[in-house]
Amino acid sequence: MRLRNVQLAYTLPQEIVSKVGLSNLRLYVSGSNLFLFDDFKNDGLGDPEQGIAILGTVPIQKIFNFGASLTF
Repeated sequence: MRLRNVQLAYTLPQEIVSKVGLSNLRLYVSGSNLFLFDDFKNDGLGDPEQGIAILGTVPIQKIFNFGASLTF
């Protein structure tokens, strides 16, 4: 089982963002390739979806993004 993509976002209430001169404020965080749960016994050779290469494989990177969307 793999958790490949997740995105969480929160839009702040209008009464809060209007105090700082905005009409909308949305905060978000997203992640890719976060977890891999498996019973595959590959002796630490990496991701079972990549297969086994003669010289080894490059691990799949975990990617995190943070951001905000502002509307004035």
